[in-house]
Amino acid sequence: MAYTIGDVVLTAVEFRIKSTNALVDPTAWQVEVQPPGGQVKFTLVFGVDGALTQVSSPGEFQYRQTTDRDTSADAGRWDYWVTSTGTGQASRPGHFIVDGAPIP
Repeated sequence: MAYTIGDVVLTAVEFRIKSTNALVDPTAWQVEVQPPGGQVKFTLVFGVDGALTQVSSPGEFQYRQTTDRDTSADAGRWDYWVTSTGTGQASRPGHFIVDGAPIP
């Protein structure tokens, strides 16, 4: 799915125990984000950054990324890597596409 500059991108994140498929809250988790156009990579940490929230307990979370309406630098492919440690240890890459200027 493609988004437009200025959109808020919501990505569902689930953590499960592999052997039972049961949802589980990880000990810790984060999202490493590589914005498009050579922008600086950054890391969001659950419990520190408001862009990572729990939507249901256990194991259901959300990564929220706002794209800046005032710059074309946010247009392009955004890559991200979700990683968790301890209970619910996992790693998963993902991406989304942000199209250029919004329609007035």
